Amino acid sequence: IDRLPPGLVGDEAVNGLDALDALAGRPQVFYPANFGREGLHMLLLAPAIRLLGPTALALRLPSVLAGIVTALATYWLGRELFARTWLRGTLVPLLAALFLSTSYWHIHFSRFGIRGVFTPLMAALAFAAFWHGANRAADTVAAGRSVLRDGRSWGWFLLAGLFTGLGVHFYTASRLIPIFLGGFLLVQALFAWLLSRRGRPTVSSTHPPLLTRAFGPIIGLYAVAALVFAPLGLYFLRTPGSLTQRASAVSLANPEISGGDPLGRLMQAAAANLMQFFWPGAGDPARFYNLPGRPVFDLLTAAFALAGLALCLWALRRGSSPHLFLLLWFPAMLIPTFLAVDRFPTLPRALGVLPGIYFFPAIALGELARWAQRRPGPTHRTSWAIAALIVVVLLWHGALTARDYF
Repeated sequence: IDRLPPGLVGDEAVNGLDALDALAGRPQVFYPANFGREGLHMLLLAPAIRLLGPTALALRLPSVLAGIVTALATYWLGRELFARTWLRGTLVPLLAALFLSTSYWHIHFSRFGIRGVFTPLMAALAFAAFWHGANRAADTVAAGRSVLRDGRSWGWFLLAGLFTGLGVHFYTASRLIPIFLGGFLLVQALFAWLLSRRGRPTVSSTHPPLLTRAFGPIIGLYAVAALVFAPLGLYFLRTPGSLTQRASAVSLANPEISGGDPLGRLMQAAAANLMQFFWPGAGDPARFYNLPGRPVFDLLTAAFALAGLALCLWALRRGSSPHLFLLLWFPAMLIPTFLAVDRFPTLPRALGVLPGIYFFPAIALGELARWAQRRPGPTHRTSWAIAALIVVVLLWHGALTARDYF
């Protein structure tokens, strides 16, 4: 890790200089250099530098640990997200975690001393705690008790608020996490109402919607997130230009960046940033962040990801909240890539979609395994064939990453 990638890029070096300031007794909640950066990452770098000295390994160690924990948090998220669906077993959560941990994208940013890798970590932890609280609230309602009096439900929602607030102290894209979560709750409530108006049978997870089932704990979630965010919020109130300093330099609203055609630029950025996930040669061209042109998914994994996306859309007919959550996660957390148009496509600004996108190929493979178990007649050979296919897909995914990265 101290030798690959070789040397430090400018962002890593500036972070290290700011961490040295923190070690010298000058920690800040926000560092204005290099277009401004949230300060929690530097507070993690400081003890690593104290332990290992001002080295590349010290600057990258927090990212390494964050990447490892993100893989574990992805498994936890999958177990909680699908706890009330046919996917509630261990297979799909495990596959999602394995796809994430063998992906070029995640490995690269887990070995790179910048803040972005903490966005998927905080998102996975916040969403896992949120869904655990939601599942607990559903059990409480089913037992005829009040969620307002259930301390365990409250505790998990408040923990989700803690991770949501902490995420904003790491990276600008994390500001979308509470917005996305609130948008999902509103869309889910509206979706449940529309399905009930049409008289369609729905899964129990949408009756009643989470917004009404656990309104009090959800308010608590946002209150804790606001409280954790408060130090940074006060800084932005005192220096309002810092809030948008970094974004304004690359924003669609900047006429020097948009070239006088903001709508056209927006459409180009949106198309390019969507294509970078699936289309060969359409990946991020910047060598700092990617093997130039490499898409997020290889062709085999892309096929299963698209199949999983289609299965999530199909599940909406039954009002499945977990599938709705995944479908909204992808475009909502891509918004920074659409609005920042100085260059595109770009992988760092899309880090908010991790680890959600790796549930799509996991769902497709999980559906194949389920089909093998449920088909009539002898299933032994079919099950072994599906198991072999899953192993081949994962080995292919990991082998390409190892070849391209190392």
